[in-house]
Amino acid sequence: MFYAFHGYQLTLDQMVDRVTEIKKDWDVPVFCTEGGDCDLWDRFRQEGISRSYWHYSCYCDTGGAFGDKMVPKETFGGCMLGWGSGDSSKFYDEKCMQ
Repeated sequence: MFYAFHGYQLTLDQMVDRVTEIKKDWDVPVFCTEGGDCDLWDRFRQEGISRSYWHYSCYCDTGGAFGDKMVPKETFGGCMLGWGSGDSSKFYDEKCMQ
């Protein structure tokens, strides 16, 4: 068992304080399942908090950007949530990957 959370809405100090408290109270590992900032990763590494970089990929060919194909006969996938968001360069940033 582990406690999963997203690393967006609080300040870094607030996140660390809250998840560290949960980690101690529940006696479980904590895991940031969505986060995309090297400072966040560095701090989480220092605190022993697991983390992953979130990047929603465009697994679809639906909509105006793809020529308004007929749905569902001529299309595949789903364009939702953070369609095309994220920054793939962060995945390859050595500082973040340490």
